[in-house]
Amino acid sequence: MLKEERHQFILEKLNKSGIIKVADLTDELAATEMTIRRDLRFLEDKGLLIRIHGGARLKEYIRFEELSPNEKRSINTQHKIEVAKIAASLISDNDNIYIGPGTTTEYMYDYIEARNVKIITNCLNIFEKFKDDDKFDVILVGGRLRKKTSTFVGAFANETLSKIRVKMAFIGANGISDNNIMTSNEEEGESQRIIINNSMERYLMCDCSKIEKEDFYTLYKLEDITALVTNECLEKEDFRLYEIIEARYTGKNTTVDDEINYEVSQKLIENKDELLAEFIDNKIKKYNNIIEKLGDKNSEAVIFKRNLANEKIEKLKNLI
Repeated sequence: MLKEERHQFILEKLNKSGIIKVADLTDELAATEMTIRRDLRFLEDKGLLIRIHGGARLKEYIRFEELSPNEKRSINTQHKIEVAKIAASLISDNDNIYIGPGTTTEYMYDYIEARNVKIITNCLNIFEKFKDDDKFDVILVGGRLRKKTSTFVGAFANETLSKIRVKMAFIGANGISDNNIMTSNEEEGESQRIIINNSMERYLMCDCSKIEKEDFYTLYKLEDITALVTNECLEKEDFRLYEIIEARYTGKNTTVDDEINYEVSQKLIENKDELLAEFIDNKIKKYNNIIEKLGDKNSEAVIFKRNLANEKIEKLKNLI
């Protein structure tokens, strides 16, 4: 099939469904994934679509549809479990943490190995998961019940959350667009914003399907969280999100050339034996430079950044 014919097929399919996936197009067009990605990049440059993680959408296609927890549980289940496992591994004995509403955060219960952990939540579904387990001390924050997500919101919930200080907050989101963490409901978003501001470490849990997806309300800025916990993905968009978060620790608002990062990721996939060691070495040097710039200051924020950089260095060394 000629390139122009592929482009016409992609645009016709996009006009019918609003969103298309690379995986579907490779099968339907009998083309390689790289070819389809080049086609989508070309069509985006022409202003005919917007690339998202794993595919593309129409420029005007933004669907603000809130699904119930029951509807969400059957979507991307394995990816959500992968994210929950990573998040759960961050928790230590005797930690006090907040877990927000969401089907991804629900899975954390199955993978937390730490004991004597204090769990604070304003979501009934999270509370039901933890309430009968003696390993956990569970606090349910009350307020006005929002039935759609079984979550307590409103003035009473917000007043209580404003008085609570936690080591870690784990939240979900319906979408990440540029520097915006987005959700469907402003009251839930406001409640989560309050407790995130009262946490020492702030973790956003999202599978990759949420990347470059918009929703009704921006509850927080991506640059102000500790980390985005997501499943394995090597899309161009992920490098940009990484840089947004990393700017919080380096103190720089550096813009990274997405195309260069994307090409690097492809080379790592194709020839990782030759490039991986060099890639890891450069990353370790980068984090050592961050530690050096932080100096000997011992404020809470500096200690946190220094410890985080050291943790990343150790994880990188373990890959060698």
